[in-house]
Amino acid sequence: MRLWVSSGEALEVSLCRRFYQAMPRTTLLNLYGSTEVSADATAYVVPRNLEGLATVPLGRPIDNTRYYVLGEQLNPLPIGAVGNLYIGGEGLARGYRNRTEMTAQRFIADPFSANPQAQLYHTGDRAKYLPDGNLEYLGRADSQVKVRGYRIELKEIETALALHPQVAAAAVTVQSGAGDDQNLVAYVVSTKGKTPPSARTVQGFLRQKLPAYMVPAEIHFLDSLPMTPSGKLDRRALKAKSPFPQATDRYMPPDDPVEWQLVKIWEELLDVRPIGVTHNFFECGGHSLLAIRMMNRIEQAFGRRLPLSTLFADATILHLADCLCRESVRERESPIVPVQTSGTRTPFFYLHGDFSGGLYCRTLAQLLGSDQPFYGVMPSGIDGKPFLPSVEAMAAENIEHLLAQQHVGPYFLGGYCNGGLVAYEMAQQLRQQGRTVEMLMLLDTWVPRYFGWLSAIIHHTPGLSRLDPNRRGQLYVRLRNYLVRTLSAYHQGPRVLLDLYSQKAGRMVRHSLRTSSEERASKPPGFDANAPLQLQRQREFSRIISEYRPLPYDGRTILLRTRYLEESYPADRTAGWGSLASRLEIQELPGGHENCLTEHLGDVGWHMGKYLRDCHENTQVSNPYSVAVLGETKAISLVTGGKF
Repeated sequence: MRLWVSSGEALEVSLCRRFYQAMPRTTLLNLYGSTEVSADATAYVVPRNLEGLATVPLGRPIDNTRYYVLGEQLNPLPIGAVGNLYIGGEGLARGYRNRTEMTAQRFIADPFSANPQAQLYHTGDRAKYLPDGNLEYLGRADSQVKVRGYRIELKEIETALALHPQVAAAAVTVQSGAGDDQNLVAYVVSTKGKTPPSARTVQGFLRQKLPAYMVPAEIHFLDSLPMTPSGKLDRRALKAKSPFPQATDRYMPPDDPVEWQLVKIWEELLDVRPIGVTHNFFECGGHSLLAIRMMNRIEQAFGRRLPLSTLFADATILHLADCLCRESVRERESPIVPVQTSGTRTPFFYLHGDFSGGLYCRTLAQLLGSDQPFYGVMPSGIDGKPFLPSVEAMAAENIEHLLAQQHVGPYFLGGYCNGGLVAYEMAQQLRQQGRTVEMLMLLDTWVPRYFGWLSAIIHHTPGLSRLDPNRRGQLYVRLRNYLVRTLSAYHQGPRVLLDLYSQKAGRMVRHSLRTSSEERASKPPGFDANAPLQLQRQREFSRIISEYRPLPYDGRTILLRTRYLEESYPADRTAGWGSLASRLEIQELPGGHENCLTEHLGDVGWHMGKYLRDCHENTQVSNPYSVAVLGETKAISLVTGGKF
């Protein structure tokens, strides 16, 4: 026999190796399909040289068959992006006999065909395109897990683990950690005859291939993976293999009271023991929510509040203890925090606009690639200092620190939400100074003039001047949010909309005035028992943002737009930027305003990385400063003709 066919189960690379060792002169085909598509839809000729192959691809579609990897909104996904697999073509069934509801769920109209009768079958499988056009299977959609808001394909992590030269087999599960927290746990079988790698080495290998949120917090080494009697992986038996998590680095004990107290806080929060002073918070299972809790515990224990950006450069107990023990208690002077400093490309300065600390920037920087330096720019006032009076002043201060970090252009700027507005003003001022801004990237940012008149009404209405700044900011945010919901929900004409809005605004104003007068006698100015100080400051920041009036901008501007902008501004796809940015490009993103930074951060990172790479490739030769950016002032002076 010269031709062999495998179908029905995912084909393992290890089995293919054994097959070709036993029958080197044969050809092995891997087929994929289901009853709904006449049994088979794709085919892949398994090569004899399996080096570098972690999984056996599903291959390409057979004749008269089509397949698509689509997102949640049936949008086609690019190479490397994981999505739902749909199949169409001549072999497609018409549906399920006497099961109309199930047929409607699985068989949909083909949006990519000119034939109105064409349909696609939703396989329920997850897959992605490989660079060579083949399809890679990543498990069932119902086996997809969700950890701290991120949708994760366990098969994708197992595939990356299998690429490690010292790993023979691997499995990944989700296990409960401290409290209601959940962690990814990997079980690894080392390659026989080779020195087993350390847990930290494996995690470092995975960080080069996966986003940070997909790197397991724990790595356990086994002699073999447990199997069921039918030869399949027994995932339930895996959990019994490691009842007690262990830290993933060499242990270095604390040697002073501050370090001992920090170790105690970490061990209680992470439920990992023992923890040494050189262990990394995120490598031990920490994440953004636990980081906020940790900083709160540190403030209670030491009476000092450290900004979350302290964890960007070094998330170890040694670093935190050093910050706590410094004689000077002044806050960081520069709002620019290095997140990823390695790489040869021009740095990307990103205003995360997130008052919770912007820890998602760590993952975003990794998604952009190890060759892309990434600097986060903290929002004005996040350190507790008074806000600057305007967006223009915030941008000018940021530029002062930016120029100290990168002396010459071109500059790459970006920002999320309100941070995007400050980035827009920074780009304006840099260009007014004669500097080159190669690209401005706005993530879910809209023009404030849509709601700027709200701020004017609040500040000029008799009686509202008695409200303290926090009350005015709170009132503005509530009015704006209500108007956004109203605009997207009602289309009955301006009179109905205005009446509805006026009634709601009147009730809110009366309530704010009544509450303010009742509290003034017993509470200090600016006190709000229902809002944390950080939320009060965020509201004040939103009020300042609302007064910003951006000017036209002729540089390249990219708007990454989620469904939030689509629903909030149904009549204007540009969210106001069309009349300001003459070189505007729009990229649609899945998700909404908040979960684009959690569930869909991978999509955000992929599109950001694509634009950054394209821009670097197009400007690499024409950039006159590129040979001198890392040089001394003399070299820069020569390149610029002595004018610097």
